[in-house]
Amino acid sequence: MIRVLVADSTPMASELLADVLRRSRSPKFEVAVPQSLTPDACLEHILRAKPEVAILASSLHSEPQSGIEVLRSARARGAAMKTIILLEQAERNLVLEAFRAGADGVFPRFYSPQMLARCIEIVYAGQIWASAQDLRYMVEELRSSKPVRIVDAKGHSLLSMREAQVVRLVAEGLSNREISKELSLSEHTVKNYLFRIFEKLGVGTRVELVLYSIAQRDKQAAAAQATIA
Repeated sequence: MIRVLVADSTPMASELLADVLRRSRSPKFEVAVPQSLTPDACLEHILRAKPEVAILASSLHSEPQSGIEVLRSARARGAAMKTIILLEQAERNLVLEAFRAGADGVFPRFYSPQMLARCIEIVYAGQIWASAQDLRYMVEELRSSKPVRIVDAKGHSLLSMREAQVVRLVAEGLSNREISKELSLSEHTVKNYLFRIFEKLGVGTRVELVLYSIAQRDKQAAAAQATIA
């Protein structure tokens, strides 16, 4: 049984979605809906109830991107639940903002309820739910920025020079075969590098690696801005 919070854009939409999930047979869900869908009420419910998975509309209570802001605030307060952001349309800026805020998946409304149940199951298991287009947005975002230096809390590099090169090429969307050609390595060697990188960074997929890189870039940009200020 997976404990799920549903906070859609309206009370009726929330109850309808909750009812669909309650009727799911595999997996099974214990579903709760906040009494109020204001951003403050949703945040309070998340912190108090500690759901295992939260499903938040990108805009709560008719406030644009307020669901994403609730997620950002919940993460800042130490909430550890997995989160799916419901989108009217998978627009580039909303997809990027959702993942920046700490979403584990984005889910366009035109997908089926059965697909949503699968999405919940995937993120509950610790994986990322993202379409090929979502990943393309993230790759384009990284391509348009300066190379990311992945460091620990003390500023020490976590990766070797070769591992950092592999991460950069993964972020540019290259396949293992293309990376092997670019770096004059065998595909087997590239796979070994990726295995070590995943192990060092605590990620399990290329999508998570791209998200990790974006988070590192944003963190470094914020630190640089704070230094300037």
